Amino acid sequence: MHGGINSLESYATIRPAGRAVPRQPLVTAGDGRPVAERPPWLTQEELRTYAELRARQARLADDIRARRAELIRRLAADAPIEPGAYHATLRSYSQRLLTKTRLAEILSEDEIEDLRARVEPTQRLELRVTCRG
Repeated sequence: MHGGINSLESYATIRPAGRAVPRQPLVTAGDGRPVAERPPWLTQEELRTYAELRARQARLADDIRARRAELIRRLAADAPIEPGAYHATLRSYSQRLLTKTRLAEILSEDEIEDLRARVEPTQRLELRVTCRG
């Protein structure tokens, strides 16, 4: 091989959620040190497509919320369902939501801060794509 590169190895990175990313080739120099290969450019087309899909997703989410509310309203009022392949039911369930407001009703500020200090932060990775033009 040329340029002092004489081996091809594999490596894995760990995502914030603790799942391994699929193994990718890693080129190393003669002394075993990794030779950094720059990944391909993020194209404007890729960024534009991503931004457009996210905007479409937000519009769809709004539409889904509105349609869901309307279906629930009508089902709760015993609206009949047209015969066919689709059917709908309402199911009520409960769950415990520990919000800061609810905890403040139960615990003192010191207890809340102690609890927060004992819980490890959750790492998240946020991708923001913006358009300057």
